[in-house]
Amino acid sequence: MTELEKNIYNQWLIVSRAIENKPFKLRNNFDNFETNKHYPAVVKLASFFKKHNHLDIKTFFEAPYFVSDSSYHPLEYYVSMKAVNAYKKYHEKFLLDNPDTKVSLEFIKNSIVFIDKFCKEQNLSTNQYMSAEENGIPCFLVHLKEKKVSIYALFSFKGVNSYIKNVIKKHPNLIEIYFNPLYRMDYIRTKLLTSAKAKKNVNLFKKYVEREGN
Repeated sequence: MTELEKNIYNQWLIVSRAIENKPFKLRNNFDNFETNKHYPAVVKLASFFKKHNHLDIKTFFEAPYFVSDSSYHPLEYYVSMKAVNAYKKYHEKFLLDNPDTKVSLEFIKNSIVFIDKFCKEQNLSTNQYMSAEENGIPCFLVHLKEKKVSIYALFSFKGVNSYIKNVIKKHPNLIEIYFNPLYRMDYIRTKLLTSAKAKKNVNLFKKYVEREGN
């Protein structure tokens, strides 16, 4: 088995047990795992994650538990379109509707780290992030699509609403492809402003961005 295949199985094991507060032990011995009933699903998922290498494996396995009432999802469930749709709903509804949950706050924090790292690698000051483009497409739009950045983190930047409106005007056909919730900016902004914790994290990064712009 490949290291990716082993990681996929263990990540599913972690999530499926932890989500029900049950103890778990990572599998280290994969001898003869090819005869295991889960092996076909592991192979299919390995191919899927290679093709979509921007996806976070652990988050992909967690997503259905936040958007459905099911208490357990077998590994075979994740090779279906239901799992893909659950992952999309997790990012485009659950995280947006619940900015103060633990997973939402973690995503915002990771987004801030990603943006800062991206700007350093691209020799950009952080306050230039919203205007950065690649092949004529705003980088933040690509990062939203690839689930690398939370839309809440974007409120750290001055004039974010103007940037979003310009993107919608300039790239109307791309919004559905990249990140449909951009059409809900007023709703998302209200969610942030009425949050207890997410707003604090965003405002801290906003001060950092503003200092870099001076």
